[in-house]
Amino acid sequence: MNKLNPYLRYIAVSNYLPNKDFVKAYDCRFLFVLSGKGELCTYTETFPLRENTLAYYPSGLPYLLSSSKEEPMEFISVNFDFTQSYPERRATLRPVKLSDFSPSIQRSTQNEVSEERFQNAFIIEHAFFLRDDLTSLSKLFGKGEVYTDEMCSTLLKYIILKLANHFSISVGENKIIKKVTEYIEQNHAERIDNGTIASHFGYHEYYLSTLFKLHTGKTLHRFITETRLKYGANMLLNTDMPISEIALKCGFQNANHFSVKFKEHYKEPPSKWRKLNGII
Repeated sequence: MNKLNPYLRYIAVSNYLPNKDFVKAYDCRFLFVLSGKGELCTYTETFPLRENTLAYYPSGLPYLLSSSKEEPMEFISVNFDFTQSYPERRATLRPVKLSDFSPSIQRSTQNEVSEERFQNAFIIEHAFFLRDDLTSLSKLFGKGEVYTDEMCSTLLKYIILKLANHFSISVGENKIIKKVTEYIEQNHAERIDNGTIASHFGYHEYYLSTLFKLHTGKTLHRFITETRLKYGANMLLNTDMPISEIALKCGFQNANHFSVKFKEHYKEPPSKWRKLNGII
């Protein structure tokens, strides 16, 4: 990555996808999903997009982005070059239909850096570790101060290096996180806590807690609670089971504990939330 010296062409928070057909971009692109669901399609792959997913697609790649009608995406869109090899062409470049694409304008700066990963499209799910940085970059870009370009380049370089570092260390760690999340999903009704989970997988509690927070942006305790609440909400919507029984089936100590946590997360107590959503 010795030649990495990015130029940020454009960044914005949006929920509008203007292209209904496959297009090509002249520069490289990130898309970070803030909320909702969608898809990134290339000729060979379809990538699911959901909250906190980062999608990357290099210049010259035919692609199509789509958003769910039921859960439309809000996202941060980033247009950039990995290097500043084109100082005479600094305007924002919109993607174009495949038939209108001009190779002479393309900026294949992904070929100028030594990281093979950036030659092809990819997504990273649970990319919580980039959310705040990309939000800060969006705010910085809009300021238009004297050294905004330089500051944006520095922050974007940090984001790209952070992403490259994630690839180098995360393969084994992601397997651990996947196993932990599956274990919590399967055992949410049991009396599990950080120590129980760490012991089950043979890790020190502090190490596993730190690793989980790094990869998901949430503490183990919070993820356990939110998983239990998710199942509780589903039972509220799809059964006439009493709240006291739902609380126990979700792993809460009692109905009061469940109600307190439910209101913190869903902004309404369980009984009212159930009525507001058209259930019993």
